[in-house]
Amino acid sequence: MNGSAVISGATGGIGSAIAGTLLEDGYDLVLLGRDQKKLEAKTSRLMNVARSSMKSIALVEVDVGDPDAMRMAAADVVGTYGVPKVIVHAAGDHPAMRLKDTADAQWEGAIRGKLMGAVHLVQSFGQVMCERRTGSIVIISGLFRQEPSPLFPIGSAVNAALGALVKSSSKELAPHGVRINVVDPGPVSTGRWMETCRELAVMNGGNADLVNRQTVAGVPVGRLASPEDVANAVSFLCSDKSSYITGTSITIDGGLSSGI
Repeated sequence: MNGSAVISGATGGIGSAIAGTLLEDGYDLVLLGRDQKKLEAKTSRLMNVARSSMKSIALVEVDVGDPDAMRMAAADVVGTYGVPKVIVHAAGDHPAMRLKDTADAQWEGAIRGKLMGAVHLVQSFGQVMCERRTGSIVIISGLFRQEPSPLFPIGSAVNAALGALVKSSSKELAPHGVRINVVDPGPVSTGRWMETCRELAVMNGGNADLVNRQTVAGVPVGRLASPEDVANAVSFLCSDKSSYITGTSITIDGGLSSGI
């Protein structure tokens, strides 16, 4: 019995795949989202899987970027379902846009949802996980954490901050049996990726399909990542097979990045 996994951003393509994989791994799920109706609509398939496997799924409406709301939600989760074994932060987004065209509201939205969402999750659940002396936290960041892009200045900055959060907090959590790591996906075949292609096409005067084809052509393995590729890495980091791994990252990009 694996216990429970708390997942933010579970209605997105990557978050949904992570939820499905962790459900298959035997976890009960607590899925966080800002819109209860969207949570219900996006998780109906998972609910059917959970019933057939005798696992449970709880839906919690909360904005992880709101510290007070997150603290109250975490207290309710722990009181109702116990201390989670796993936390996965897959929420947050950022546009493809050159720095000169960005607005403060776009920066603030990405920082609130992606960076501060991660901070609030670690703050809200980290202490009780440390008291239990077990657990794994996984933050979904992105390739621009390692290789900043002029086409994604917001994502580059926010993802870099997520990496720093993971590295610094890992040294605080590890003595108490809690691990924290980051997963950096490259382009992932989701609906959001095609929105990104459209944003890039607007900047470059092309079209979204061409942007997608050019991106795929630049990936050495010849395809985009699937959401399940990312979910499998998360599954590994949540398992005992990675019990000596903390404060580091796994890149899921098919060889696209240049760094080592």
